[in-house]
Amino acid sequence: MITEGLREKHFSYNEAALVEAPFFHRVSKHFYIENQAQWGSIKYGWFPRSNMAYSGCGVIAVWNVMEFFRRNPRVGTAAALANLIGDFEKMGAVMGGALGTSAYAVFFYLRKYFKKVGFSIAKRKSALDRFGERYQAFVVTTFNDAKNPARGLHIVCITTDSRGYSVHNSYIKTRTGYYVVSIPYKTLSEAIEHICDNPLPLAVIGVAE
Repeated sequence: MITEGLREKHFSYNEAALVEAPFFHRVSKHFYIENQAQWGSIKYGWFPRSNMAYSGCGVIAVWNVMEFFRRNPRVGTAAALANLIGDFEKMGAVMGGALGTSAYAVFFYLRKYFKKVGFSIAKRKSALDRFGERYQAFVVTTFNDAKNPARGLHIVCITTDSRGYSVHNSYIKTRTGYYVVSIPYKTLSEAIEHICDNPLPLAVIGVAE
């Protein structure tokens, strides 16, 4: 848990920093966050190395889910995101952000806004794909390397449309250096396989309206 005083300090700093940040989309249209690696100046947690680039992937995944369902505001987006960071500092930052964000905190946060939210720890592709057919968007927590847990965790949002399942914030760059969403994959398990080089899913949260 992050103290209320530190959360308030971070909120003020983050809101002002986001308004000026070149990597933050200060526009009126809807947008997903794909470029976590550029968010090192935005504070998250009390752990010395912790910031949004280091351990904010869970917060970004939630932002992207809310964006998919058009729940993010078009006005005051910097304040809204700074507030979201503060919400997870209050009830979700594991070891002050050293180990990112709790999947259970993400689950309970999303349950406040959506009637249909599911939680799965399935590893088999068939089970993941059955789970994937029941929801419209997902938050997936995975080891970066199934053979080496010391390489840490990553949390992403996966969204769906008529083309399939697309992974957000998985460090995919264009040739010109812009971070972008993945191509659509046919199944949820296939999308999860492309989160990183050798992923091992730990928790999958499904969301639908």
